Amino acid sequence: MFKKYLGIPIFGFIFLLLKQIIFDDRIDWVYTTVFPIFLYVGYIAWEWINIPYKWKENKKQ
Repeated sequence: MFKKYLGIPIFGFIFLLLKQIIFDDRIDWVYTTVFPIFLYVGYIAWEWINIPYKWKENKKQ
């Protein structure tokens, strides 16, 4: 169920990692790993919040 939500956080992790490798002198591992985790949890919460809205839209039709 949660596998379909992994694409965005993995892309965010790779993007932050490459950005820090190219532009910075060092890699901040805490920021690079914690931000995609929050992105993952936020995306799951967003999808969970939209479920009642989708039910309401289906009832109107």
